[in-house]
Amino acid sequence: MTPVWFRSHLFFNRFFLLTGLLVSLLLSCVVCPDSSAAAEIRIGGQSVTAGQGVQVPIVVDGADDLAGVKIVLQYDPGQLAYRGTSRTDAASHMMHVVNDKQPGTLIIVMAGATGLQAKNLPLFTLAFQVDASLVKGAEIVLRVTESQLMSAQLKDIEHAVVTKPLTVMGSAAGPVSKKLKS
Repeated sequence: MTPVWFRSHLFFNRFFLLTGLLVSLLLSCVVCPDSSAAAEIRIGGQSVTAGQGVQVPIVVDGADDLAGVKIVLQYDPGQLAYRGTSRTDAASHMMHVVNDKQPGTLIIVMAGATGLQAKNLPLFTLAFQVDASLVKGAEIVLRVTESQLMSAQLKDIEHAVVTKPLTVMGSAAGPVSKKLKS
């Protein structure tokens, strides 16, 4: 017969071992929530000219059976003026709605009855007018505050969001020059 004190030590040893394993698993998920995400939403990372229009593609990569998208995008309305959104040919079968009622915030929702394979796929393009007063080297930040990708089976698709600033490379006016007559 095993003494009572020995049985209680076995119980506590197993309890602490299992608790430690559980805590380490939970911490690994909390610290790196998007490290295993294969899908990605990418926005920005291009050069723009102050005073001119710019087309900013929204690209989804690594999402199988993509049937729904929701993106809440924020930008500085003093730097950009929103002009419109257009779907790419790949997303032409999907319906889309853009809420642009609040300057500086876009809420973009797309949905389709069937899913598509999103491999480095631009889904739609945002058109903006860049403010003419921006100087060379200024950065325009596009921030995604909320995003969701959904499969045709109505399951969330884990994903990461990568945004890069738009960089002003010059002015539309440029240097003033006169043409000489010969």
